[in-house]
Amino acid sequence: MIKAIIFDMDGVLVDSEPFHTEIEKQQFLQNKLSVSNEEHTQYMGVASDVMWKDIAEHHSINVSVEDLIEQFKIKSIQYFSELDEIPVMPGLIDLLEKLSSKNFPMAVASSSYPEIIKIILEKTGLQKYFQVVVST
Repeated sequence: MIKAIIFDMDGVLVDSEPFHTEIEKQQFLQNKLSVSNEEHTQYMGVASDVMWKDIAEHHSINVSVEDLIEQFKIKSIQYFSELDEIPVMPGLIDLLEKLSSKNFPMAVASSSYPEIIKIILEKTGLQKYFQVVVST
């Protein structure tokens, strides 16, 4: 018996990877970091704090890892706030409507910052489907 359904956000509800890639590229430029596309690709799906620790270890940089992570958080909140729309994954709304009509409790669990999760759920109109949102 299914008691609840938990969805990840990034890559399941929305394809946010292109947005994160753009934010990271802007931050590389801001910090005068030469990160190749090949190296950058290795960090897809990796938590931002892990990525910035690794980049700081492999590149000469005068900014602390904590400051890089804070920069990323601020840039991300600003970037997602300024987007006019964030498309959801194909077929998602139909699925959520069907599950909702059967009264399945649904939640979002994501490693994204709580502020980003809130912005994405609001801009996509998805917040109405989820009773619980957890940021890990």
